[in-house]
Amino acid sequence: MSTPKRTFHIIFALLVILSLACSLPGLGGGTPTPRSGPGTALAPTARLWVFGHIGDGNLHLNVSGLDPDDERVDEAVLGLVAEAGGSISAEHGIGAAKARWLPLARSPEEIRAFGAIKAALDPDGILNPGVLL
Repeated sequence: MSTPKRTFHIIFALLVILSLACSLPGLGGGTPTPRSGPGTALAPTARLWVFGHIGDGNLHLNVSGLDPDDERVDEAVLGLVAEAGGSISAEHGIGAAKARWLPLARSPEEIRAFGAIKAALDPDGILNPGVLL
């Protein structure tokens, strides 16, 4: 019989193993960008790492090999995501890093509603300060 603590440790170990697997090329994630893929003209040294949630089809894209202040690939990828009807950010909310691109996927009314919800739930702005929602 499994205890809740043992179950937690088993699940946590599986998550660690899956996270590590996502960083290995060819294992369903961590796949380097093909040389002909989007973004290679903007940043030939960049590598794209794709991983996500099997159940809901939510993909996370990480780009390595760029200067942290270089936002050209971010802008290109988020533009493609918005054109395809995707979300700029999903379960993690909208932080300071992606706030400028939120209008690609959300209307001004929706953005105002996000701000109103955050203000209602966190009137003192102490929960994750600087984050839109």
